[in-house]
Amino acid sequence: MEYSDSIHIYLIRHGMTKYNTEKKYLGHTDIPVIQEKLRDYNQLHETLNRIKFDAVYCSDLLRCRQTASFLFGKESIIFDQRLREMHFGDWEGKTYEQLKYEPAYCKWLSDWETECIPNGENWERFKSRIQQFLHEGILLEENRGKTITIVSHGGVIRQIVSGLNDELAFWDVNVKFGEAIVLVINTTGGDFKCTSLSVVPTAENANS
Repeated sequence: MEYSDSIHIYLIRHGMTKYNTEKKYLGHTDIPVIQEKLRDYNQLHETLNRIKFDAVYCSDLLRCRQTASFLFGKESIIFDQRLREMHFGDWEGKTYEQLKYEPAYCKWLSDWETECIPNGENWERFKSRIQQFLHEGILLEENRGKTITIVSHGGVIRQIVSGLNDELAFWDVNVKFGEAIVLVINTTGGDFKCTSLSVVPTAENANS
C-alpha cells in the first residue's frame, strides 16, 4: 500500500496528573499535569520533532493542552471538546475503594456499556462523539497521504484504536504515559480500516 493511500494517525495520552497517581476517576475534571512528569515525554518529543505533521488535534482539557504544548510548542493546535475523556459524574475524584460498595457503581462495573454513570456520561454518548470527530475531521478522502496527531485521554485512545481495528477490544489497548501509538489507516475503496498499529519508537523504549 502506498503512503499516499493511507492516513497516519499518532495517538498520544496526556501527561500524568495527581488523580492518576492516586488512582482516582478523572474525566471532565480540569486539573493540570504534574510538571515533573512531562520529562517522561522528552524522548517522544525528540522523535516527533523529526516528523512533519499536517494537523495536531487536542482535547480542550488542561492536561492535554499542557502535553501538546510541551511536545509541539507554538505549532497550530486544534482543540476539540469531543476528544475529552468520559465524564464520570459523581465518581470524579473518587477511587475504587471509595466506590466499591455503591450499588450504582457495582452495576456499572458489571455492565459498563449499558449502565449510566450518575450525573455523568453513558457509553453510547461517549462513543458517538468520538466517532463523529473521526468521521468529520480525520477519516476523509482529503486526508489521504497526511500525518495527523491526536493528544487526548486513555479512554478516547482506546476507543479510537478498537473502533478502527476489528481485532482489538476496548480493554485490549494499552495506553502508556510518555509513549505514542501510530495507526496506518487504509483509505482505498472508502473503507477506513487500520492496517498497522505500533508504538512510536524512541531511544528509551527501543532499549527497554
